[in-house]
Amino acid sequence: MTNRDESHAVSGSRGRWSESGLPHSGWSCVDVDDIGAPDEICGMCLSQPVRYIHVMRHPYRSETIRAGCICAGHMQGDLAKAAARDKTMRSRSSKKKHWLRRKEWHISARGNWTITVDDYRVTVFSRTEGVSWKVAAGKVGRDPIFSARSVATIDEAKFAGFDLVSRLLLEDP
Repeated sequence: MTNRDESHAVSGSRGRWSESGLPHSGWSCVDVDDIGAPDEICGMCLSQPVRYIHVMRHPYRSETIRAGCICAGHMQGDLAKAAARDKTMRSRSSKKKHWLRRKEWHISARGNWTITVDDYRVTVFSRTEGVSWKVAAGKVGRDPIFSARSVATIDEAKFAGFDLVSRLLLEDP
């Protein structure tokens, strides 16, 4: 199914678009997730296979809806913003393939793997319970964000740092 097909699902009131009592506008995107392949069906039109999931929240609903780009754009009332999020995720997906091999990775004076990219510094370090990471922004006034969990390998921590930077970049204006 193409974006055109998803647009027809919206205009044709397919899936949850026809659900009585479910708001069709006023939603905001709270997260975007790259699941690696179009293996999930849009939670709004219930017909479009999607890879980049826009997690949508409405102020008067407790549930979130995991939607494709077109449905998310209609839910938010801004197709351009949804398309920009999708484009950013596609770009980040391409960059992630080369993340571990980037020549900018180096060992810091404290013996930790570190890289600075897109005005964020990712640092990977060992702990008793495994490997953790933190992301510090180059912007004044932003505190570093430390991982809430540890992982088994340095590579997993590097990828987790990449994922956090990607989310932060989506939030930045």
